[in-house]
Parts: sequence; structure tokens; C-alpha cells
Amino acid sequence: MRIISKQSLGFRNQETNQIVYVRPLEISTVPDWVANDLMYIWAKTEGIIEDVEQPIQAAMVNATVEDDSPETKPSRRHSRKKE
Repeated sequence: MRIISKQSLGFRNQETNQIVYVRPLEISTVPDWVANDLMYIWAKTEGIIEDVEQPIQAAMVNATVEDDSPETKPSRRHSRKKE
């Protein structure tokens, strides 16, 4: 899971006591168990952290749909060099 945080945060795995830290304004890859940590739930609710993968995937889908439209495709007449 990839997230971006507005603050430095630490997430603790309740089973192993492993702590994962994230820095502010950096995209961080964290284990999936982080989503079950109370700090993650609180920070997500307060808007301190955001999931990064979902918006990027949505943007890629929108870009693909837009690129297929005839208005956005360049004309071949203008792309060839005259010799």
C-alpha cells in the first residue's frame, strides 16, 4: 500500500510490535497491516494521510479514455517532414 502523509507518523503492528514510520510529504510504501492500525484510521479520518495508488490509477484510466478521442490525436498530415 502506498500513502502520503502531511506529518511524521508511526504505525505499530499489534502482532509483532514492528513499527513503520512515514515522513511528511513523501510517498511511502507500507505493509497492508498498517490499514488496521488505530493511528492510520485516525490520520485517514483527519485527512493527514491519503492513499496514493487509487487516484493515480483513476488518472491513468481517464487519460487513456481521453487519448482515444479523435480530437486529441495529432493529425498525420502535420507530423511528417517535407523532403
